[in-house]
Amino acid sequence: MSRARKGPRVAAPRPEGAARTCIGCRGVFERDTIARLVRGPAGEVGLDRHLRAPGRGAHLCWSRACAEHAVKRKALSRAFQGPPTVTTSPDVETLCGWMVAALEARIADALALGRRSGGTVSGAEVVASALEAGRVGLLVLAGDVADATEAKLRGRCEAAGVPVEVYSTRDGLGANQGKAPRAAVAVVLSPLAARLRADFERLRRVSVAA
Repeated sequence: MSRARKGPRVAAPRPEGAARTCIGCRGVFERDTIARLVRGPAGEVGLDRHLRAPGRGAHLCWSRACAEHAVKRKALSRAFQGPPTVTTSPDVETLCGWMVAALEARIADALALGRRSGGTVSGAEVVASALEAGRVGLLVLAGDVADATEAKLRGRCEAAGVPVEVYSTRDGLGANQGKAPRAAVAVVLSPLAARLRADFERLRRVSVAA
């Protein structure tokens, strides 16, 4: 007795923002929340900041601990098995250096985007006014801000329940915003503030061993 022929199997559609597995902790995360390492045609390995580079990829949490686990387990070599052979896998410091550079560039890009879209404000009086109006979701302080200015701004942010992050210098923040040197940039309440807070937290996890 012959069996009825089954129709061809149809693969289920892949969901938007498909999950990726970290080669360090083996946790599963959404694609845009995890770093992507890519191997180029000559076997070179690098970090794909924009998640668009061609080549075979492997994924890693934005975390020094996961970089340490990946290197200890030689997970990168296993992820990139097959030709071309990876002759030298990056060490922990190299991996973390790539991630720090990528996150700092993402933060700079996001702040510049905020300037163009009206999502950031700067200047002492403008920032103070935005804080008083409850419009600020994040305050970014320059690393070389004067102590008195820092204390005043941090006090206002604490009273308003606004998180504070330190980034770049007064000259760097000013150039990013197309202005003269700036002691602080306020990010108004928006998805941009949440995105920046997430990247600053990732930067901490990469920079400090767990």
